Amino acid sequence: MGGGEMIKNLVRDIKRIDKKLIAKIQQGKMTENFGQSDIRKLRDKYDTYDFELGAMIRDFDLYCATIENYSNKGFFNQETSSKWSMYE
Repeated sequence: MGGGEMIKNLVRDIKRIDKKLIAKIQQGKMTENFGQSDIRKLRDKYDTYDFELGAMIRDFDLYCATIENYSNKGFFNQETSSKWSMYE
């Protein structure tokens, strides 16, 4: 799988996870270590030694740790993550 294909798949997976996590917040189901099991799955699935893939996963991890600060805008939103908003 080429680099472009891997990025596309990672973006798809992050969007799916992000949607699930936002739904949990809206239901009042936010817990300690929120999203960490999903982050581990991403790290296991994707080559985190690839700079861009690893950077996106690290940024998503930080976003999950502070997700309540983003008013359910989503990870790829310009206000949340201008670095990755091109994938919105």
